[in-house]
This record gives sequence, structure tokens and C-alpha cells, in this order.
Amino acid sequence: FEESDRNPSSVEYVLGALAADLANGFATACGRQGLDVDDIEVTARGTLHDVLAHLGMGDGDPGFARIDVRAFASSYRDEDAVRATWADVVRRSPTAATLAKACVLEQRLTMI
Repeated sequence: FEESDRNPSSVEYVLGALAADLANGFATACGRQGLDVDDIEVTARGTLHDVLAHLGMGDGDPGFARIDVRAFASSYRDEDAVRATWADVVRRSPTAATLAKACVLEQRLTMI
């Protein structure tokens, strides 16, 4: 929440775990399928229903309302095959599946 915080918050850990799960799963799946994919980057940003509830300043819902995942990858291989692999990794991710039950989980792969 604060750039000056010395340590990540639990919210940042959850988002980081999701991004790491998808990035590692994607790299592994591409390797298994012989898809040469370089420069994989995954970011996850979350929006809470009521940040004041999270901070103890309100009685609302402190949970995630939405998480947006953006993946970027570079490949000279068939883009459709790379996109299908990404979609399969998101579908099979325990972290993504669990969070999708709790909030809106949007994801997008951009080929660069």
C-alpha cells in the first residue's frame, strides 16, 4: 500500500503468489510443448471492496473486489499456440481458481 513500507503486506503477497504461480506455470507449460517463449512477465493488481475496512477504519468488506492479471511474453512461435497454453495455465492454476471464486479475476496475455 505504501512504497515506503519495508516489507510486503499480505495483500501484496497474495497478488505476488498469483503472478508467480502463473509465470512459472506458463514457462513450464511452454517448455513442455516446445514453445520458445522469452521475456515472460506477469503482473497482478488488486482492488479491494473497501480499503478502509482493511485498514480498520470501517466496517465494510475488506476482500478483493477485482484482480487484474497482465502477462507479457515474446515468442516467434505460433501465437495461437502460445495463447492457448496461457489460457490452459490460467484454467489449471489453483491460485487463480481459488481467487476467481472470491472476486472478478481478469487476465490478458499480450504478445510483444
